[in-house]
Amino acid sequence: MAEVLITLGIIGIIAAMTFPSLVAKHQKYITAISLKRTYNILQQAINRSVADHGEVGEWDLAGIRGYANISNTQRQELLEQFVSIYIVPYFSKLRDVEFTKFKNLGYEQILGIDGSPTPTMFDIGGEYLILTDGTIIGITIDNTGNQGTEENPIYVTTNLAFYVDINGKKNPNTIGKDIFVFILITDPEITSNRFRLYGCGYGSNRTTILELCRSSEGGGRYCGCLMMMDGWEIKKDYPW
Repeated sequence: MAEVLITLGIIGIIAAMTFPSLVAKHQKYITAISLKRTYNILQQAINRSVADHGEVGEWDLAGIRGYANISNTQRQELLEQFVSIYIVPYFSKLRDVEFTKFKNLGYEQILGIDGSPTPTMFDIGGEYLILTDGTIIGITIDNTGNQGTEENPIYVTTNLAFYVDINGKKNPNTIGKDIFVFILITDPEITSNRFRLYGCGYGSNRTTILELCRSSEGGGRYCGCLMMMDGWEIKKDYPW
């Protein structure tokens, strides 16, 4: 009996030592396949929209592809119109659509890959799609050139950003772990690779993307691109 108890004790110790690593490995696997699945769902929706409306550069994006300094009311109206025409009809499993912010959906906070809070991301206003599986997709105008005045606005070519939480409001609510950023390029002169994970532009290389994924400046936004580059896997050097 004593030998049996000793053996069971040893097994318990080994299990306690290995269980956390097995759980982490499983979480990484689920994250990678969920991100790939979400990417494919979004890409297919955009492809179906392109089949109906022509290439993205030909879509009626007046206002979105326009002046940088628009009001919040104009932004909401533009996004609601855009999403209702070009996005919503191409999702078969859609539970809800509303103009809101992450902080209004019940989130307590959103973290960067380094564990620091990201109040800007937490407060991003946009058109939020909630899928039947709980995936949350926030679509907003990606416009960093918000300068100029009402009398002298700056004309820019804007893109659309998709902020996607692959497991809904469940933790960790961290960019690069369950929240990822996609970009839809609206520039008519771009003819390919319009829909992409943040950072996966022309000339992207793994070394640079890995450094940006790890950096507090990148905040985890580049990590989805790194995962895609690695064949939808989370490698050992990924900042998990």
